[in-house]
Order: sequence, then C-alpha cells, then structure tokens
Amino acid sequence: GFYYFEEDMRADSYVRNHLNNVVVHPYPDVHTNAWAAYGQATYSVTDKFSITAGVRYTEEDKTFNQNYDRFLQPAGTIIFGPVVYTAKNTYKAWTPKFGVEFRPVEDVMVYASATRGFKSGGFNFASFNPAQGYDPEFLWSYEAGFKSDLLERRLRLNGTAFYYDYTDLQVQSFLTPGVIDITNAADAKIKGFEIEMLARPVEGLDLGGSIAHLDATYKTFNPAFAPGNIPFDASGNRLNSSPKWNYALFGQYTFDMGNTGSLFVRGEYSWRSRQYFTAVNAAPETQASYDLINASIGYTSPDGRWQAIVYGRNLANEEYITSSGSFTARPAGRVGEPRTYGLRLAFTY
Repeated sequence: GFYYFEEDMRADSYVRNHLNNVVVHPYPDVHTNAWAAYGQATYSVTDKFSITAGVRYTEEDKTFNQNYDRFLQPAGTIIFGPVVYTAKNTYKAWTPKFGVEFRPVEDVMVYASATRGFKSGGFNFASFNPAQGYDPEFLWSYEAGFKSDLLERRLRLNGTAFYYDYTDLQVQSFLTPGVIDITNAADAKIKGFEIEMLARPVEGLDLGGSIAHLDATYKTFNPAFAPGNIPFDASGNRLNSSPKWNYALFGQYTFDMGNTGSLFVRGEYSWRSRQYFTAVNAAPETQASYDLINASIGYTSPDGRWQAIVYGRNLANEEYITSSGSFTARPAGRVGEPRTYGLRLAFTY
C-alpha cells in the first residue's frame, strides 16, 4: 500500500498571567507533507502454524513558521517581540514487523510478535527559541499472548505479555507561563501483562472484566527540567500517567422482547492505582488510586437500527484529576468528569 498526508495548521494562542497582566501570544503555522509505502505478507507453514513479516517506510517534511510576542493587558502594548522565524526538518523511519501464530486446537491461537514504531519529530509551538524542537521517538514492541473461545464459545479468554523499549522518548515540560517544551529527554521501558475475560453463563447475561499490570520506568532521563528549570535526573522514576495496576468489571443483561425489540441493563466498575503526571514523580502532581462506577439502560428496536440509552457516569461522584501542569505558582490539575447523566440516541442506516 501507499499513504499520503498533507496538513496546514494555524494556531492563535493567548496565555495570560493575571499577576502582571502579561499575555504570551504565539501564533505559528505548520505545514506537513508525509508519505509512506508498506507491505506485509503471511505464509502458512502448516495448517496450524504461520509466519508474518512486513515493513513500512515513512518520510515526513515539516515547515514551522513562528510568530511570537508578549503584550500587556488591557493596553495591548508589546513588551517583547515580535519574534519571527522559520524552521524545517525531515523525519524518516523504517518500521518492520515480525510475527508467528500457532493454533493448537480450534478456537485457540497463540502468537508472538516484534514490531518497531515511529513517532514523528516536530517543533515547540509556544517557544520563541529557533533552536527548540524535538526528534522522532522510536519504540520496539515485543508481545506474546493467546486468544481463545472456550466452553462452546460461552467463555472468551485473552491474555498478553509485553515489553516496550523506547528510545528518544518525547517528554513534555512546562518552562514558563505559556511556554511548553518537548524534548527527547529519555529512554524508557515498559513491562506488563493484560488479561481479558468475557463470559455468557446463560442466554442474555454477559459478564466480563480485565486486569492489567504496568512496570513503566525511565531507563535514562537527563537532562530534564522540573518546575523552575531546575535540572534533575529522573532515571528509575515511573512514566507519566502509568498506573501500576488497573482493572475493570462489567455485567449486562439483555431482555429479548420479541417483535417489540430488546432492553438491556449494564453496570461497570473500574479501578486504577496511583499515577504521576510528571517525570519528577512529585507528590503535588499525582493522583492517588480511585474507582469509577457507571451504569446504563438501553432499548434497541426490533430491526436493530434504533437505539436509545440512558446513562450515568461516575455515579459515586469521585473527585480525581487526569493531568497536571506546574507552570503557575501552584500546580494545577485537569479534573475528571464528575457525576454525569445523559441520553444517547443512535440510528444506523
């Protein structure tokens, strides 16, 4: 196959410091041209064993035109800038894939794979420094697992173990109000596993759940910047937003009403352990373990084309944050969705 992508993006951003009424005003535009060619093939060695190999070549050209100034509110007097510059770069990568599959019995598959991933480089949208920018990030992903349908397909059980090896990991830092920097500050590794189960013990009743474990740490992290531009070494710290454990459970019962359609009732419960939002792993910018409870009731028309669902999310009204920022005098957090109710209508042509 062949892939082509073109994008023109323009931003006009204002970040105001209410203590001194200074407004940071970056308004860059970015032009991206990207293309890729790829191929993949699978060869059946036997009826039960097959091997897969593939490769992709990607090339991206980016042109970044920065316009930046700072001014005072409400007068609008410019106190810095305007700073105008153009930066260009090309990012290239070969990303292969290798895999094997084995089906020892019907409805059971065992597999293993090794895949290389690529995340393009770029420029820092809120920076007035032409030297700032970041290179591509690379990942080798190693995975092995199984997929199975058991007990006459009343039980689905899947499991996977994985190892991710990141190089030139792109890490975001908050430098000053309105200035976010992304640098290739780290190498990282993630080890873990995930198990998923879906059971239908009786007709109409679905029970399911998943559990995942992550051992995600920075192998190297130097230099990096804590709040206030203080250099530090975060090697050995946990990756941002990577809880060590998380699990989820759900149950759903569907009532078949024949020619009048069907009704279902569903409940969900999820829990995740502590996670940090910066490489510093500092206490103020972390979220302790929390759980969420969701529920819904739905109706589906006899032909399956209409559906109406009444739902409630975070029914216990758990208070939590999903990210943080340390570019102000005190760390700030983005709060998670509170208790929410809603109605969703869907129609399928």
